[in-house]
Amino acid sequence: MKKLFLLSAASLAATILTGCSSVESGTKFSGMYVTENKAVPVAHINGNVWGVYMFGAVPFLAGNTFNVGKSAYFKDTINISDSVSMVTRAARGLDATKVIDIQTNYTTEWMWYSLIFWKKEIQVSGTAIK
Repeated sequence: MKKLFLLSAASLAATILTGCSSVESGTKFSGMYVTENKAVPVAHINGNVWGVYMFGAVPFLAGNTFNVGKSAYFKDTINISDSVSMVTRAARGLDATKVIDIQTNYTTEWMWYSLIFWKKEIQVSGTAIK
């Protein structure tokens, strides 16, 4: 039982000390167009935000979608709307005028070693164009 408690505490501490949101982009398109109307691709952007929820419903620690790389405590930011907004803001920061082919992936899993916590995660990707 002591090992289970220590594993849970270490896992929770590692989660709290790390940022739970990230945005990365790739800009190498090898001279290829990404749409039929020959729009200029700026970047392919991938955003990831995840959080820990008590009993799968009460937000405990989540990624901050407005301040990427930081954590948000007791706020439910693991949703499609905030995640897409995070990616489109990143596209706007790269001087893109549109984001096309947006894809989302939502997962949730029980963190069995903690007994009461669930991890929720959303990944969003899209191609920013001019």
